[in-house]
Amino acid sequence: MGALGLLGTLFRGLFEKLFASVAALLGAQYASRLGAVALLASAYVASVTLFTATVAPWWEALTSTSYGAVLGLLFPPIAGTVIAALMLYRGAVIAMRYTAQLLKMAVG
Repeated sequence: MGALGLLGTLFRGLFEKLFASVAALLGAQYASRLGAVALLASAYVASVTLFTATVAPWWEALTSTSYGAVLGLLFPPIAGTVIAALMLYRGAVIAMRYTAQLLKMAVG
């Protein structure tokens, strides 16, 4: 193998390591972002499921009365989903502020 072959092998090895390190770094970043999105999505589904399982039967019993019919006009059936989404949003804001405070404490 000549000098040109050795030089080509060296460059190939260097670029393979560089590509592998960049791919690992970017892969870790995207994996953490996908994990955060999956966590928020599962929290939203859990909130809606919990609301549907616990509050919806109570709400149906309440709206079956004449007084409850008026309340049913004020709060449509989609209100549970909206409330769960708002609770999830508030939780995300609190988590973001907490993470920002931890980062400020760590950096100084």
